[in-house]
Amino acid sequence: MNKLRITLIITLIIALVLLFSACTKETSDSKAEVVAGALNSSYLIGKESITLVNGVFEKPAAPGSAAMNKTQV
Repeated sequence: MNKLRITLIITLIIALVLLFSACTKETSDSKAEVVAGALNSSYLIGKESITLVNGVFEKPAAPGSAAMNKTQV
């Protein structure tokens, strides 16, 4: 009876470790996809829509101006 309990506990521990490692790997892949998507998306800031390309958006501060407004992640 005692050997059966020990075997069940060890089996349960191994199953939990395998389950945790599988969940952790999937989560890290999902995070990478979310970050990549956020760096190449459109956002509404105030009344202006901006589109990030590789996490950066630039536009002239005024028409014909050399100064640039930059939004960056």
